[in-house]
Amino acid sequence: MTVLDDLRVVEERIAARLAELEPLVQEYNELQQIAERLGIDRERALAEAAAIVATPQAAAVPATAPAPAPAPKAAAAKPKPKPAAKAKPKAKPKAAAAKPKAKAAPKRRAAKGAAVRRQPGGTQKAGAERRERMLQLIRETPGITVPDLSVALETDAPSLYRVVRKLQSDGIVAKDGKSLRLVAGG
Repeated sequence: MTVLDDLRVVEERIAARLAELEPLVQEYNELQQIAERLGIDRERALAEAAAIVATPQAAAVPATAPAPAPAPKAAAAKPKPKPAAKAKPKAKPKAAAAKPKAKAAPKRRAAKGAAVRRQPGGTQKAGAERRERMLQLIRETPGITVPDLSVALETDAPSLYRVVRKLQSDGIVAKDGKSLRLVAGG
C-alpha cells in the first residue's frame, strides 16, 4: 500500500465521520436557538450537568428544587467545541448505568459464600470439606465423573476440575478418560 492509498483511506474515514456528525451539529444548533428564545443560561446549565455527573447523588437535588429563571443573554459567537459537550451527556448516563452493575455483582457473590467467609479460615475450611467429600464420593463410586460429582455436591463442575487437577498432581486421584478413581496408595 502506498502513501497515496493511506491518504485516500484517511480521507474516506474523515468524510464518513463528518457525515455521522452533521445531524448532531444541526440538532445542537437548533437546541441552542431554542435555549436562547427560552432564556436558558447555557453556561449555568452546563455547570449543573457537570456537577450532576460528578456527584450522582446531586442528581435529585436540581430536579426537586426549582431554579430561578435567568435573564436572557445577548447572542454569543458559536464555539466549535460545543458539539463535544453535547456528546458528553450521552456517554455519561451509560457510565452512571454501569456503576449499579458493578455494585450488583459483589452482592451476588457475597450472598453465595458470605457465611463461609465470615468464619475464621472460612474459604480454606470450605475447600477442605469439599475436597474430602469429593474423595469420599470417588472412594464410594470408582469411575465417577466430574459432572456426576457436581450433581452430588450441588455445585458447578468447572470449580471441581481445579480440585481434581490438584488431587491428580498430589497423586491421590487418577483420571482414566472422564472416570476418576483413587490411586492405590491414596
